[in-house]
Amino acid sequence: LSDEVKDEMYIRHKDEGWTVERLAGYYRIRQQRVMGILALRELRAEDESNGVELDYAFETYANKETDTSKRRGSGEAHVKAMPSQPRYVLLSEDEENDYVDIETRLLQDSANEEAKLVKEFKERLDYNMWKKGKNLERMVSRHKTAAKRPEEGWTFVVRSLDANGPPAYAVEPDGKKRELTEDEQVFFDRATGTRPRPRVPKL
Repeated sequence: LSDEVKDEMYIRHKDEGWTVERLAGYYRIRQQRVMGILALRELRAEDESNGVELDYAFETYANKETDTSKRRGSGEAHVKAMPSQPRYVLLSEDEENDYVDIETRLLQDSANEEAKLVKEFKERLDYNMWKKGKNLERMVSRHKTAAKRPEEGWTFVVRSLDANGPPAYAVEPDGKKRELTEDEQVFFDRATGTRPRPRVPKL
């Protein structure tokens, strides 16, 4: 997409209230790309407001060499990897009317997987843009610069080993239990991580 289109997207989002989903549909690109463009334009606007002198030399050169003048994307979409060989399914009479063919299931599964990818991308982008976890110490390394123990002691996050157990909670140095703060929840979610997606579909 051209730089003019990216500026147009940022203005429509900031001034006209266009959502990420609407921008993605209108410009025929994925929501992750929209969020990336908006984040970079937001950083640029912040630098300009702070009086930072911007250097457009590399950007101008890159646009010239790649002839970036497109106003719409190609309609890129996520497609879930699924086995392509025949898969025969034995159905009873009761199950016959509920059967979903492979093409329809591919569309449904791809949409569900894309929704998870968009959610994961937004969470990581918000963290990297300091919109979430603002008070977390990010320069601490357990091996090089370990965090200093507070005078009152550590606050621990406790998680149940039972998958159906209560949500994680914090235990303060005096033994009091409480719900996690927003920053603690961000830290917990990032430490827990997400289960890696299989690269090769199971047959």
